[in-house]
Amino acid sequence: MMSKSWNDAVWPILHVGFGILLALVLVNALFGPVDGSGGNVAYVPNDSGLIPEGGLVEGDIYKCDEKYQEGGCPNSLTIMGGSDSNLSMPKGFYADGILLLMLSTIGLIGSLFLHLVKAPEWRARAKAMKEFEEDKADASNESEEDDSVAEGEESEDENNADEDVDADVDSETEEEADEDVEEDGEEFEDDDGDEDAIDIGSHIGLVFDDEEIFGVIVEFDDEEETVTIEEDGTGDLVTGYQEDMFIE
Repeated sequence: MMSKSWNDAVWPILHVGFGILLALVLVNALFGPVDGSGGNVAYVPNDSGLIPEGGLVEGDIYKCDEKYQEGGCPNSLTIMGGSDSNLSMPKGFYADGILLLMLSTIGLIGSLFLHLVKAPEWRARAKAMKEFEEDKADASNESEEDDSVAEGEESEDENNADEDVDADVDSETEEEADEDVEEDGEEFEDDDGDEDAIDIGSHIGLVFDDEEIFGVIVEFDDEEETVTIEEDGTGDLVTGYQEDMFIE
């Protein structure tokens, strides 16, 4: 009843149908479409001046004749029978006319009420229910996506935690290695404590161009980390790196 087909076709047909039925009942009762000549009616004289035979006076019952009767002899169709069980009676409302009048009026009012009041309410309710179902489905999908993202984040956190642990372990290992190197360096310095006594005038060896040269130190350059010696025998000054010198 709230569909577009009902709104465009069915409801208008119902309204028109009940309206036509109501109009027919009113016309039947008020205008009398059936010719009632020969039926028993109360005599009402007209302006023609003609008088029926028998010397009738106004109000007498006689066989209706349009020549004598005021307004002619219109009858209302009485499908269910009038007071005399005839298919037509003098125009007016009878049991069948009253019943059809009630049915057509109730039908027209009811169809208009359903079409113009209830159907929009049903349509709005159906739309709201559809939107609710769609929102519920969207919320369910978003919840599943959030759960998936949360699981992914937890997995990333676990991986990051594992990486952090590995990094900590590597850092500790490097620190231990550095400590070992420092300890080894200290031991080396302790073992070769004579190196601390090297100074200008000390006689040392120096590796220069893959050759060992011996001589006396004449200059230290701590910024460049170089040392200059006076070569034995030739007296030439040779400059090399301090890391390449050694004690004979």
